[in-house]
Amino acid sequence: MTSHLWACLASIAVLASGATGQPGTPEPCGGDHFSQSTDASTILPRHTFQCATPRPAVTLENGVARSFDLGASAPYVVLCVEFGIESSTGGDWPVVVNIYAGDINGPFEDLTLLGTSEPVLVPSGARGTMMMAHFMDVVEIAPGAPMIVELHTDSRVPDDGTRGGVTIFGSNAAGESGPTFLRAPSCSATGFVPMASLGSPDVHVVMTVMGILDPPPVPAGEVCGAGGAVCGADHETPGCFNDACCSPVCFEDPFCCDVAWDEPCVARAIAICVPVDPLPQCAPPPSDMVAWWRFDEAGGPTAYESVGGRNGTLGGGAARSPNAYVSHSISFDGIDDRVTVPNHPSLNFGLHGSMSMDAWVWHDPALNPYTGNSIVSKFSAYKFMTFPVGFGLHVHLGGSGPMGCYKVLPTKAWKHVTVTIDQSVPNQCTILFYVDGLPFGTPNVQPQHFNLSSNDPVLIGSSLTPTQAINSPYGGFIDEVELFDRVLTPAEIMSIYQAGVAGKCRCTPPVLECPLTVSCVGGKNYVPFDGGIADDFCGATEPATPSAALAPLCSNPQDFDSTLIDGTFCHSLVGLPSNIAEAKLEIRLRANGAGCCNDSLSFQATGGFPALLWSSRIGSDGGGCGGFPGLVPWEWTPGTMESMCLDLANLPVTGGATTNLLPSLNATQRLDIHVQDDTAVDFVRLWITTCPPCSGDINESGIVDAVDLAGLLANWGTDDPASDLDGDGIVSAPDLATLLANWGPCR
Repeated sequence: MTSHLWACLASIAVLASGATGQPGTPEPCGGDHFSQSTDASTILPRHTFQCATPRPAVTLENGVARSFDLGASAPYVVLCVEFGIESSTGGDWPVVVNIYAGDINGPFEDLTLLGTSEPVLVPSGARGTMMMAHFMDVVEIAPGAPMIVELHTDSRVPDDGTRGGVTIFGSNAAGESGPTFLRAPSCSATGFVPMASLGSPDVHVVMTVMGILDPPPVPAGEVCGAGGAVCGADHETPGCFNDACCSPVCFEDPFCCDVAWDEPCVARAIAICVPVDPLPQCAPPPSDMVAWWRFDEAGGPTAYESVGGRNGTLGGGAARSPNAYVSHSISFDGIDDRVTVPNHPSLNFGLHGSMSMDAWVWHDPALNPYTGNSIVSKFSAYKFMTFPVGFGLHVHLGGSGPMGCYKVLPTKAWKHVTVTIDQSVPNQCTILFYVDGLPFGTPNVQPQHFNLSSNDPVLIGSSLTPTQAINSPYGGFIDEVELFDRVLTPAEIMSIYQAGVAGKCRCTPPVLECPLTVSCVGGKNYVPFDGGIADDFCGATEPATPSAALAPLCSNPQDFDSTLIDGTFCHSLVGLPSNIAEAKLEIRLRANGAGCCNDSLSFQATGGFPALLWSSRIGSDGGGCGGFPGLVPWEWTPGTMESMCLDLANLPVTGGATTNLLPSLNATQRLDIHVQDDTAVDFVRLWITTCPPCSGDINESGIVDAVDLAGLLANWGTDDPASDLDGDGIVSAPDLATLLANWGPCR
């Protein structure tokens, strides 16, 4: 087994790169910490072995673990585990921490799983990062029992044939009082194997377990923390006498006794004991968001939408409310209050489309006497509703009857609610509800697809029938309503819930990350050029920088984030490499003025080529501008916003054909961007793949020389992709022969 595992692991030995770092340890929880590491915070780059595919490099299922024998005469309660990430690429990725009881050297199937942490979403691009995992349920270790702590990540091999990603846990070579183990089923390690037996004795995982050893009881009447309230009998229930839950709540700031004692103890521990940071951080908005009504406005009748400008209008008596969850919220009276958003193609998801809806709601049963109360509704396409008895959730899809979950939940309290509708499987629709980040009920599987499109407007806080009658009004408060054109993952939903009152990060445009798919030996995928700040038009105006050759073509020039009309945006990306094999431009646009229906986006290369390489209208049809195709399939109207990725090798032209700008980009080493004349630009970002001019030109200088030879020899025996010229997974003699055969200027 060991030799097979070694062969599989060797391919990822140097995948990760990044500086040694201690970027700031997350705030701990619990006062009794255990670590087998002399240094539990330094993360060495390119150090950890994990199971992966060799080319392209994609990490498979991996579990990196330690076994702790606390030798305690009292129980130990695990609250959180701090760990390191060496690097993570290819998109955000969730990891969890598992706690097992048993002998780590025995068969894996003999271990007992005691608990699993909440998913920790590792951001794409993380390097040398310390992270903290909290546990949803109380995990108690019996006195004297060994405890196995496993950092676990699932396989990142995608189902859709895309490139996948890499997530590598952090380690160093400092001393350790107990060995580090690896479990990698795809590499034949079905149980935990010591790293030393894999030829890597210096891989010592960075990990600290935090909790409470022999937690004290919680006496009634004790003062809770410095200056805190009194934990009196009226704050307690019989279920509260659980040391693991009540002790952290009652005796550790900043919580004191300001808690909802009528909830079960474990639920209270999740909501109060686990998020130890009193100032939660905002959550990055998940990708593929098509609508986001924040309700942050201080007043006025307009509810602005932050993704595409699909603004709504407050009607009835709907009003801004100080009972806000994230900034402001909207109050609804359960009679005729509503926010109305006109129909738009982006709010329709089709007969076979999937979608997700989420919101923060405060439900008042006295104002919800009907059998269904609409959170968000597009009448005959989709309705996400509450049920008055015990605050249940249900949906109507494609004109169907209610499908939902009618569990009892607390009312008159803020709850985060989500529904995902998955129609990716033919003739099957899977509906799943979440409350406060956790699944609510079991999946509801229907043997058909539902049409999630209609000509109805979208209403928040009510529903509108085809005869314009108010239907299913909601009573209470609603905040942060979002629609997505895909199924959100459990980790994404938990991330939104955990952000709490911090909400999703404002001034953050929708995430696109233009995918790069071209690969070549020695190739590089990177983002070398950008302009402006991706702040969703809400930061300070940043200067655009047209080249000297482009400037004369720009009348009434405007900068990034400009609110001008009848102006021209001009910006140049210069100094591009001459060996671009793939290029995609990410750009975010906003229509400013009434004359925007005929606005256009153009690319130029003013260094000796014809000035205009390509041009297209932004919007399509209508607006008094005549019928025409554009980059977006709807009219470009004031307030509309759009993010897009444009493949510069396949830009659309009249008649359904495409044009390729890469030869011009490589010849001129520049790209001039021109937008006119009532449309603003938030930011531009160029994603490229470069391929070496010739095999052996590792530094892409156009000549194979001593610098390239030194680079290859420095990576001898590794799988460095730039030096592995024949792509066999190791830098060796054949690669050296190839380099020497191409010595001199590239031909």
